[in-house]
Amino acid sequence: MKKEQTTTQKKKNNLDKECNTLWKLACYKMWGDECIICGHTDQTTYHHYIPKGRSIRLKYDVINGVPICNMKAHYKLHHSGTPDEVREICDTIREKRGEAWCKYIDKERVKDNTSLYTLSWLEAQRDKLKEYLE
Repeated sequence: MKKEQTTTQKKKNNLDKECNTLWKLACYKMWGDECIICGHTDQTTYHHYIPKGRSIRLKYDVINGVPICNMKAHYKLHHSGTPDEVREICDTIREKRGEAWCKYIDKERVKDNTSLYTLSWLEAQRDKLKEYLE
């Protein structure tokens, strides 16, 4: 028997979907659609440099978004890449984004995330992304 979602959980799920869509649009606005690895613009997706599951704080942070070829690099990062290939892709991203970006990402990823994923936090993320897109 499937468990019924609470009203709060339904609201969170809807906000999460909305924030994901807004995050992709904001990433496009900030970074464009050119793959940071190879420069191609076909089949570009936006990769969370710090994975969503590792840092709720960076889940909707546009700075954490990286335009990357879906099949050439993104698939390797998540599915088929050897550890050396994954490290090379990550090193290339860090090199191209620069020292200030690396410091920001490294600082934000270690902050406490335990109490963030609330309705009010999701609403604030949505509002921040909408404001950025205006």
